[in-house]
Amino acid sequence: FIDSGATVQRFPALPVPHPEAMVYVFAVDWTEVFGLAGAAQASAAAGVGAGVDVAAIVKITEAFVSGDVGADSSAGDEDSVHSLEILARAFEDLTSISGAAQASGLASIAGALGAHAVAADTRAYIGDDARIRVIGNVVVSAHHADEIDLLSGQASISIGATAGAAA
Repeated sequence: FIDSGATVQRFPALPVPHPEAMVYVFAVDWTEVFGLAGAAQASAAAGVGAGVDVAAIVKITEAFVSGDVGADSSAGDEDSVHSLEILARAFEDLTSISGAAQASGLASIAGALGAHAVAADTRAYIGDDARIRVIGNVVVSAHHADEIDLLSGQASISIGATAGAAA
């Protein structure tokens, strides 16, 4: 970010700005989570077991300008910035594998749960008090993407009663 009170690319009396005189403000956050949970049980009588994988991701990714970028015409500066790009990018790649297996003589209960939640806020902006002066383009862009892969399974076997669930 470029905070209030900061000045970027202010040059007095340059004849012509260089075509590649650009200012980039770039924020990126990449999160990768791999979760593995499981349970296994064997009994001559009764058995109960569960494999649970739970995750919550909360994050803020932001790129912003609240200060000054480019020339100050009141100070007699010349335009010196060709373009400004303010970019924020956030990505999450979450994988969860959970399972449970039970074997018993009388009764068996097995369960598996995989649950992942993402609360991500990705922002790119120009603040209210910012002063921007460029001769080319101003790009303000934010992008967020996530991929969540969940795999849950259970197996139970018993001579008597058996129950199971996977989510």
